[in-house]
Amino acid sequence: MKTLTVNKAEIQNYIKNHENLRPFCYFSSSATASTLACLFFLIPQIVMLYLTKSFSALYILGSSVAGTLLSEAVNSLLRKKRFYGITSLFQGLLIGMLLPSTMSFAAVFFLTFFSSLIFSYTFGGYSHSWINPVAVAVVLAWIFDFKDFPAFLISEEQLMSHNPSLLLIQNGTFPILPFDTKITTFLNENIFSFLGISVPEGYVSLFWDNSSVIPAFRFNFITLISSAVLFAFDFVSILVPACYVAVYSFLVFFVSKFVYSGIPGSGDVILALLSSGTLFCAVFLISWIGTTPVSLAGKICYGLSAGIIAFFIVGCGTSPVGSVFTIILLNIMSLFYQQIEDYFLRKRLHSLLRKEISVVSEVKK
Repeated sequence: MKTLTVNKAEIQNYIKNHENLRPFCYFSSSATASTLACLFFLIPQIVMLYLTKSFSALYILGSSVAGTLLSEAVNSLLRKKRFYGITSLFQGLLIGMLLPSTMSFAAVFFLTFFSSLIFSYTFGGYSHSWINPVAVAVVLAWIFDFKDFPAFLISEEQLMSHNPSLLLIQNGTFPILPFDTKITTFLNENIFSFLGISVPEGYVSLFWDNSSVIPAFRFNFITLISSAVLFAFDFVSILVPACYVAVYSFLVFFVSKFVYSGIPGSGDVILALLSSGTLFCAVFLISWIGTTPVSLAGKICYGLSAGIIAFFIVGCGTSPVGSVFTIILLNIMSLFYQQIEDYFLRKRLHSLLRKEISVVSEVKK
């Protein structure tokens, strides 16, 4: 049998003539690409805050961003490491979006500065942590200044009604925007009429801007469009958010009324999804780098757990911080999921190594 020999010069010549070869395969978007994409899709929400003259919310965003950027600057200086301005900007914007616009600007600045600085030393920073830094900062804000966070907007009596979201629209909790009537009439006459249904006024406004004091809760239509693009181009994996929203919606629709001795299968899913920042957290927070399991089964269990936890904490909607507490509890559960993944991975690796050793031993004989 002729032995094929290739010298070093031939290898270098082959590589030179085949520069397009890449010894890698695409698995998912990099952390940097995902962060930049998510950061880009926060811009429309910031623009809407400006167009709706929500200047206090913009000041909160500015204070939050200033706190995280200064924290990163101090951290990089003390630890003599690279300054990650993009990730700090992204974290600051997310924290500011989840804080009420009625908070003190100075309080937001110091809160984000110290929480980000301590978080970097305690948990390892942006992509090395097992818990979401944005959720931690928002929960700390709620603990130290909970009076600025809105209360639940729906009572048990309203929850037992046929359509709680419509009640909140009719009593002015969710204001109706000027263009709502024209769009609702157009949809009823040209689309919903073929299905034999009609949509009352107010739902277009609820989708477009529910006027919450927490910016992340407001522009659900923009969040939906952003999520479609992020999922389509794989900047954010759709599996965990899809399981989360599906399970949460199922429980709200079929179980929520049953808890209060009502009729199962009549829960208000629209109210649940369009309040409490449910969609916003599903897109920008729940799949945070380093906090989710890596296997398919692990991600499915993670998403299912998120929906169950959200049902018990967020309830049927209008919760001020329920979605954020859901993220933190979910991150804690993820530690157990990841330990189980490691166990089965080691077990599989040992099995493969035994087979490899067995094959090698047979060849040597």
